[in-house]
Amino acid sequence: MTQDHYRVVIVADTHIGAERRPWLQKMAITAEQYDRPALEAIQWARDNDALTVLAGDKYDQRRPTPADYLRGKRIQCDVELAGNHDMPALGEIDALWNGNDVMRGRPSLMKLDEMESGVGLQVVGIPWPRVSDYPNDGRRQTIEHELAATRQHVGKNVQSIAKNLDPKRPAIGIGHLMTSAGHGQNEGDGFLLGKDVLIPEGGLKAIENIGGWYLGHVHKPWHMYVGSTQPTNWGEADQVKSFTVVDINKWDGEQAFNS
Repeated sequence: MTQDHYRVVIVADTHIGAERRPWLQKMAITAEQYDRPALEAIQWARDNDALTVLAGDKYDQRRPTPADYLRGKRIQCDVELAGNHDMPALGEIDALWNGNDVMRGRPSLMKLDEMESGVGLQVVGIPWPRVSDYPNDGRRQTIEHELAATRQHVGKNVQSIAKNLDPKRPAIGIGHLMTSAGHGQNEGDGFLLGKDVLIPEGGLKAIENIGGWYLGHVHKPWHMYVGSTQPTNWGEADQVKSFTVVDINKWDGEQAFNS
């Protein structure tokens, strides 16, 4: 990478350990076979001088096995973001506790300064939004009111971060969430649609200073979603799986994104 060119490989929903799900067990898929697509993406990034980003759900279970953690070390990215499968509902440590450069909780900013020039990539992240991560007025509210209030908190947090981005650096947004465009695309793993914090797709696109959004949670590449590296249920059996490469060219504060 140079000051005028940045390359980023984005993967999402690697779901380490999902091969133990009953339907995949019937197919006799080994852990090595299941991890191979994600490992190929990481190797491609290394071979092509790219930064790596994981947009949530690194693990399939909120309490991975020790063997899963060893596998996770091989799929280690420059930035990792907590998804709904990675974090507990309340009060427990998340599955990414032993990783470096992990985005969790509320939206945040991470700057990657890997070039000698000191100019690097800005990554704005929205981890899986939880009502418990935001304050309330202490009154008993319906789930609809809590979700709406959380959505507003997320939007305000991201807007505040975006306003303070360095215009001389390129910036991308990553997230693990359900957008209005993703409505109805839930994987069906017990995380019920209707209890998700639904983020308007148009609102994300309208945020200034962020060149593009790349999301996890919906396993099919679609709109801003990058898709997953491997299937986790029968509904994905015929889907083409992939990873996303983003090339960013920068001249005088203007960014040209190709993905």
